[in-house]
Amino acid sequence: MSDPRPVQTDPSTLNRRKFLTVAGTGVAGGSLLTMLEARQAPAQIKGTTLRILQWSHFIPAYDAWYDKFAKEWGDKNGVKVRVDHIPHLDIPARMAAEFAAGAGHDIIYNGSSILTRLYGLAFVAPGDQKPITVGVPTELIRGDVFFWGSLMAAALMVGLPVAILYNFFLDRFIQGITGGVTK
Repeated sequence: MSDPRPVQTDPSTLNRRKFLTVAGTGVAGGSLLTMLEARQAPAQIKGTTLRILQWSHFIPAYDAWYDKFAKEWGDKNGVKVRVDHIPHLDIPARMAAEFAAGAGHDIIYNGSSILTRLYGLAFVAPGDQKPITVGVPTELIRGDVFFWGSLMAAALMVGLPVAILYNFFLDRFIQGITGGVTK
């Protein structure tokens, strides 16, 4: 017969995971404190150019403020900052072009759509390296041609396990919704 009481271990034992956690935290903290104490950016960025692309804001004063802020930051840190403003509907095409060319802006601020952040992955990556959430729509839709059979098979593969789990836990869902009033 086994003893149901948990095994008591010595909490002061130092294992590899604890050691790496403490050492990594110490190195990261020391590096951060050094940069904060210096009150300036690391030396390797001094003299470089930072190119930022962002959408033209619907309040023009924001663009003027941002340009001034970026210039002041650049002057303070020894970096030449160039901010380009374009209409928000042009950002996805510009992102795709820059990703495909492998050159362009260093930072692209895009707050207009979640899907446009996948442009590089969707249009540049080979089909066998795309995750299923990107690969299914990009590989099975070619312009106006939809491969409906394959699209439906992919939807079934994703939806069937969810439907089975839902039916398996249906009673628990109903009890949770009704507060356990029904039996």
